[in-house]
Amino acid sequence: MSAEGQWLAQVQERLARGENVAVVTVLSIAGSAPRSAGARMVLGADSADGTIGGGNLEFEAAALARQLLAAAEHGRQQLEHYGLGPWLMQCCGGAVDLMVETFTTAPAWLQAAADAPQDSLLLSELRGDGEKKTVFAAGAPPIKLTAEDYQGLPKILRRDGGGYFLEQLAARQTPLWLFGAGHVGKAVVDALAPLPFTVTWLDSRAGMFPHALPAAVTKHCTGDLPAAAKQIPPDAFALVMTHSHPLDEDICAQLLRGKFAWLGLIGSRTKQRRFAGRLKKRGIPESKVHSLTCPIGIPGISDKTPAAIALSVAAQLLVEREKLAANVAAGEDKFTRTAR
Repeated sequence: MSAEGQWLAQVQERLARGENVAVVTVLSIAGSAPRSAGARMVLGADSADGTIGGGNLEFEAAALARQLLAAAEHGRQQLEHYGLGPWLMQCCGGAVDLMVETFTTAPAWLQAAADAPQDSLLLSELRGDGEKKTVFAAGAPPIKLTAEDYQGLPKILRRDGGGYFLEQLAARQTPLWLFGAGHVGKAVVDALAPLPFTVTWLDSRAGMFPHALPAAVTKHCTGDLPAAAKQIPPDAFALVMTHSHPLDEDICAQLLRGKFAWLGLIGSRTKQRRFAGRLKKRGIPESKVHSLTCPIGIPGISDKTPAAIALSVAAQLLVEREKLAANVAAGEDKFTRTAR
C-alpha cells in the first residue's frame, strides 16, 4: 500500500498502543496549495505520520491538533479554513479547508473500514461538533448520491443544508507488471514501494528475487514469461526489462496483441527501432507498435545507475498514471494507448 493509504492503519496502531490520536485531513483547496484533498496527517502527543504539505500550514494545524488532543475528548471534530498568503506567509497563495478529529478509543467505523473490501467508500459528515463516518459499498450509500458524485474523489458534497466528505476507503493502486528481476528491476521495485502501485514481479529465475519484498509486490516465477503476459489486466502498466533481448521482444509482442494501459521497454533508441521493425514483421499493427515506450524514463537524465534509472522511470509512471486518471474522469477510453 502507498504511504498515502496508510492512515487508517496508523490510527489503529496508535490507539492500540493506548495513545490518543488526532487526524488532520485536507478537505478542499482553492488556488495553489501544497497538497490535494485527501492528504492526511496522523498525530500523537509527540510524533506524527504523513504530511499535509509542511510549512506554516502544517505547523499551525499540528498545534491545533495537539491542543485538541490535550483535552482527551473522543470524537471531536473541528473544521478550519486557512489562507496561505498573508495569513500564513506561504507563497502558494491559495486556501485550504481542514478537518481535525480526535480519538481516544477505536470507533466502530474504524473496524468496519478494516473489514471492508478495498473498493468501499468512506463518508464523513461535516458537523463541526463531532465525527460521524460511514463505510459503505458504492451500491448502498447512506445518503442519496448520483453518478457524478462518485467522480473526482475525494471531495466535499452538499446535501440538504449539510456537508459531507466522500472518498475511497483506500487510494486506488495502479497495477504494474514488471518483467525482469535484474539490478534495474530491483531498483524499480524499491522506488515504487511508497507510491500508489501494486507490482506483479515476474522472472524465470527464482534466485533473482530478494527474500523480503515490499507489501504491494507479488513475485511470480515462471519459465514462460510471454505466456504469463497474456494474463495482464487491461488497466495495468507493464515494464519489460529482462536479461534477454529476444525474450523482451517475445514479451512485448504478446502484450501488444492484447490490452494494457501503458507499456515501457528498457533500452536505447537503437533497440526501439530494431524492435519496431521486428514487431511489425510479426504482424503487430504499426499503431500498436508506436504505443511501446522506449527508452523509458523522463528526459534529461544521463545517469545510467540502476537507482537513477528507477527514479526516472518512477517519475514517468506517475505522469502516465495521472494522464490515465484524467482520461477516465473525462469519460475517454482508458486504453487509448492500444488503439492509436
